[in-house]
Amino acid sequence: MSCFTLTCRFGVAPFEHLRVISLDAIQRGYRIDETVAQDMIQRGLIEGEAPNYTISLGVAKASRQLPQYTKAKGLDKARLKQMVLPLLQNAGKDGARREIIYDYLKDLLPSNKSQEQQLRYLGKLLVEMNEEGTIERIGLRWLLSSPSDRKQP
Repeated sequence: MSCFTLTCRFGVAPFEHLRVISLDAIQRGYRIDETVAQDMIQRGLIEGEAPNYTISLGVAKASRQLPQYTKAKGLDKARLKQMVLPLLQNAGKDGARREIIYDYLKDLLPSNKSQEQQLRYLGKLLVEMNEEGTIERIGLRWLLSSPSDRKQP
């Protein structure tokens, strides 16, 4: 992806216009100047970390883009964790590989991330669940922890 810059006949466009054009660029998947991005974050127009910015919730509501915003953000970690549990319960003692879990959850993960980024995110989520004692890893497979193995809060 290339960096999105805006110039006009007389130099850089006025800053308000630059914000509007930068919002459009973000929605189209372009990168924007980091100085502009930091200003837009402070103003509550965008959120995220470079280079993966998205429009903010406020902008999504004001522009009636809430479904797209929600899909781009994906479900929160707690909900994703709750989704993993019945899959692993159905898998039983055979467990499930990360790729199977990914295939089950891929439409619920942040759509503004690449498949590689989604797989890393899922891997971290599974490790976190393992550290919490709700699931365990045996080789390349993930299984539900037995109730006696679960960590007490």
